[in-house]
Amino acid sequence: MTLSRNAFFLLLLIIGCSPFIIWKLVWLSKTTVTNGKVWYNGHTLELDGSISTHLVVLFKAGNDSISFNAPTNIPFKEGDAVSVRYVKNEPSAARVNTPLRIWGDTLVYSLWPTLVLLVIYFLPNSLDPIVPRKSKIRLTRRKFVEIVQPEVQVVV
Repeated sequence: MTLSRNAFFLLLLIIGCSPFIIWKLVWLSKTTVTNGKVWYNGHTLELDGSISTHLVVLFKAGNDSISFNAPTNIPFKEGDAVSVRYVKNEPSAARVNTPLRIWGDTLVYSLWPTLVLLVIYFLPNSLDPIVPRKSKIRLTRRKFVEIVQPEVQVVV
C-alpha cells in the first residue's frame, strides 16, 4: 500500500494517540455518575515540609460513603454539590466529573506523540528530513516502511 506523506503522518498520529483515547473510553464505559458534596478543605503535609490544600469530596457508592481528594482549582467551595464519576469496583479512585478532570490526562499524554510528529513533519528540507516532501511511503511486509522519492524532472 502506498500512502502520501500527509496520510502517513495522519496514520502515525492515530496510532500514537489511540492507546490513550481507547483506554479513556474503556474507563468511561465502566464508570457510574453520581452526585457528591464538597465536604471540607483538606491539608496534606508534603515531604519537603510544605502544606498542600485540596478539597475533600464525599459521595455515596451503594451503601458506603466514599471520600476522595480533589484539586483546589475546581470552582467549588464547601457544601457545594458536585458530579462524581467512579468505577463501581474501585470507588476510591473517583474523579470530579468535569471535562478537564476526565480528559485532561489523556490530552497531556497524547500531546507528546503529536508534538514529536509535528516536529518531524515540519522539519525543513535543508535539514535532510526523515520523510522528504512530495515523497510517497510504501508499506510492505518485508521492509515494513519504504520511502519512495519523487521523480525529479530535469529541464534542459
